[in-house]
Order: sequence, then C-alpha cells, then structure tokens
Amino acid sequence: MPSWRWQVSRRIPRGDPPSLFQIAEHHGVIEDAVCLYYSPENPNFPRLFAFNTPEEIRANRDERLREARTASSLTLLAAIEASFRLDYRQRKSSRKRDDLSRAFHTLYKQKENRVSFSDEILQGWLDHSDVVPALVSDIRDAFKYRHWLAHGRHWTPKLGRQYDFETIYDLGCRIESAFPFLHS
Repeated sequence: MPSWRWQVSRRIPRGDPPSLFQIAEHHGVIEDAVCLYYSPENPNFPRLFAFNTPEEIRANRDERLREARTASSLTLLAAIEASFRLDYRQRKSSRKRDDLSRAFHTLYKQKENRVSFSDEILQGWLDHSDVVPALVSDIRDAFKYRHWLAHGRHWTPKLGRQYDFETIYDLGCRIESAFPFLHS
C-alpha cells in the first residue's frame, strides 16, 4: 500500500464557513431530491415501492425530510459557531483597539484556540460590546439543541422551545445583522 495513504495532515484547512444562503440552498436541493425519490415521477418508483401503501410512502418521505432538516440545522449551527470562532481569531491578531478585540487578545494569550464558545466567546461579546443580551441567550439556547443533536439524541431535551431548520436559519440571519464580525 502506498505510504501516502497512511499520512494524515495535522493541518486543517482554514476558510470561511459556508454562508447561511449556501446551506439553505443545499438544504433545498436535498428536500427536492427526497421528494422526487418518493414521487411517481421517479423512474424507479414502481420497483422501489411496489409493496408499500401510499401512507407508508408518505411516512417514509416525511421521516427522511425530518432527518434532512435536522442535519441541515446542525450544519447551520456549526457555521454560526465557526463565524464566531473566526471572528475571535481575527480579533486576537488584529491591532484594533476596541474593548472586544482587546479582551479576545488577552483571552488568546491565556487559552489560545481552546476557548469555550458559550462561556468565553459569547460572554466576551456580552461584556465588551453592545449586542442585545436576549440574542446571546437565544444563541446559547440554540446550542443546547446542537448539543442534543451532536450527542446522539438519546435523551429528551429540555430546550424551552421547538427548534427546526427555519428557526435556526432565522437565528443565523439575526446574528449576521446584529454582530459586527471582522471577517465577512
């Protein structure tokens, strides 16, 4: 076996996370594909669903759509966190003199990139900027949903509200308009 197959780069490529629009566009393609798969327009429909009732087909389709929305919600939340972390890195290395950049520079000296998203990055925004505390609270609550998704959904979460792709997308739009990130 070639030696290159066993060599894993420790460098992680850096770049901007996908935009909310790109994630939503991808999600739309996935939903369209699932709907086409379970529709009579699918050339393989008779072979795939010969022994299923229309109710079973709809139930299977709806379950796949729910799972696609869940996966896309997780992608949105990952992109949101990445935006905050990229901004943190930009601010720690910038020569800006605003309170938030100074706080992140000090935090980086202590912890480098091992900072807590909620306890340190979001708290930094609360302490050193004029962002609305209710929005930061909404972000923290949404990340409880992310935690539940990422850790296997094996318990009943106490989230205080229902989350889905649309609510997470709306939260992302509110974040984009409320937080003056240094990166774009």
